[in-house]
Amino acid sequence: MSFPLALTPAIKETNPMAKADPNSTTNTSIFDATSRRNFLTSAAGVAAGATAAVPALALPVDPIFAAIENHKKRNRAWFDLEQAAEARPRSVKRSDVSRVSVAATQAAWRMARTRPTTVAGAAAMPAYIAPTRSPVSSN
Repeated sequence: MSFPLALTPAIKETNPMAKADPNSTTNTSIFDATSRRNFLTSAAGVAAGATAAVPALALPVDPIFAAIENHKKRNRAWFDLEQAAEARPRSVKRSDVSRVSVAATQAAWRMARTRPTTVAGAAAMPAYIAPTRSPVSSN
């Protein structure tokens, strides 16, 4: 009888899989005496101030945080200049307002093009933008 390749009947193996022999397996725990001793030695060294033996953890710096801060700064400068121009129209040049406005807009575009590299950065961008997208702004 001939079967297509995809429809071949299952063939019972004549040589079953070998079973594990207790003499050939290792019986070590993650929490054996050696690892506890190493942990305690490291913990004691850190507590004593010997941090040179333990490498410092370098947290990644997410570029989105700098972009958000830059946008906040530029946008605040634009807002303050607009307020000053409304309060004292002759004291502020329109060219200054325009220049600061362009800087704020460029900072917004830089922020929008910046890709977060951490989970915290990915959460920070929408959290920063969300209040400005509400129908009634608190600013």
